[in-house]
Amino acid sequence: MLIAQVERYISLRQTLGFGLRDLSFNLRAYARFAAGRGEAHVRIAMAAEWAAGASSPHARYIRLRDVARLARFLHAEDPAHEVPPNLLHAPLRRRLPYIYTPEEIA
Repeated sequence: MLIAQVERYISLRQTLGFGLRDLSFNLRAYARFAAGRGEAHVRIAMAAEWAAGASSPHARYIRLRDVARLARFLHAEDPAHEVPPNLLHAPLRRRLPYIYTPEEIA
């Protein structure tokens, strides 16, 4: 059931003009993960467990953010869906710029 709801959400967003390659990949993976554990609704604990399997803090943040957006959409129709809070926020840290010396430029 969760897989069908994810497909409906993706289809609606694509109809509205959003390009959802990464989001659709993440949400389908989450739906398979949750369905494999017998869940028919989005649960905070399940979303956090799935997000924790990502390779980096930023990837975990993106995974949880994507599931939270799905959960908000589904929660409007069925309050049994839990909306995960932003627990894993990991801002990207940019590298300091390197300024070349005139000798290096030459």
